[in-house]
Amino acid sequence: MAFSSAFDTSDGDAAAAAALTPTPSSSATGDDLWQLSLVPDDLALPLHPEPLHRVPASRAGGVATATNSFVCSRCRGLRYDTMRCPAGGGVARPFCEACFQEARATQKNMLREAIAAEDEAAEALRRQLQQRAQRKSFFVSQRSPAAGITRATHIDHSVIHLPALLRACVLADADAARAVLDKAEYQRLANVEDVVADGPHRSRTPLILAAQKGSRAIVELLLSRHANAEANDLLGMTPLMHAAYEGHADVVDELLCAGAKVDRVAFCGYTALLLAANKGHCAVLRRLMAAKADVLARTPKGRNALVVASFNGHEDAVRLLLGHPGVESDTVDAEGYSPRDAALVMNHRRVVALLDSLGVK
Repeated sequence: MAFSSAFDTSDGDAAAAAALTPTPSSSATGDDLWQLSLVPDDLALPLHPEPLHRVPASRAGGVATATNSFVCSRCRGLRYDTMRCPAGGGVARPFCEACFQEARATQKNMLREAIAAEDEAAEALRRQLQQRAQRKSFFVSQRSPAAGITRATHIDHSVIHLPALLRACVLADADAARAVLDKAEYQRLANVEDVVADGPHRSRTPLILAAQKGSRAIVELLLSRHANAEANDLLGMTPLMHAAYEGHADVVDELLCAGAKVDRVAFCGYTALLLAANKGHCAVLRRLMAAKADVLARTPKGRNALVVASFNGHEDAVRLLLGHPGVESDTVDAEGYSPRDAALVMNHRRVVALLDSLGVK
């Protein structure tokens, strides 16, 4: 037997009674079943064979009864209401009004719980996908005060999982670092010697990270909290070496004032002076030479700062080094390269011209 559904979303009996409308099927008369669906079929069917609905008491499973009275299948009381709920297999189970309303409320609660569970699962999946996207690419917006524009800088996703202080140092966020240290000091949990456990910044302390990123404010803050200026990472590089290699002259000033050793050697065999010469950072070279850095230091291949700067074509750095009285200009490395040979083999014509004009072989 076919049924047509009239959906009812209200809980009141008046609304249910108003919505109760007999709909004859294609093969039945007015005394046949009619139904009032309380919830959409696609939601109700997983919880119940059919949505709860009303049928005439004179019909029970398609067979006419002699009386309108019946025994409620739930509370077992004798009733004269016209409430029925078809069960599976088309056999009608009679319900009184109170049991009918209770069963309807129970079914609606089950539907709400099922919908809430589906929504929660969808939200969990959305968060999982969002976290996966963040792991692939994590962007931090940085505002340039001078240009007044915002640019997106790509940051390694491992930054997300770093402790608060280390993350602030990687992002060069002085305000965040200060807030973390102030809170930690208040709770007596300050640890400026924390170390990154893994990832691309492994074994680096907050001071090393701040020096590498060139954040003078964070470097000052950490040094005021007695951070170790001689800490080194897995490469044997100290904060001063990182600052010199990246060309952060103001950070170099802070570290030198804090007493950082200027002639320490990294595991690669380079000092801070050689690292600065390799990158051609003249401002850093001036500060290191003023701090009595060893201008005679050599790399494992026997190259001094002048040969290193010539190999990399840093004309201004070569000119600066040649102006220092302690720099050896008539030197060769372990492979026999002089400063001029180093510039010539790398095709740095301007450096070759400079060395020729100063009579350096």
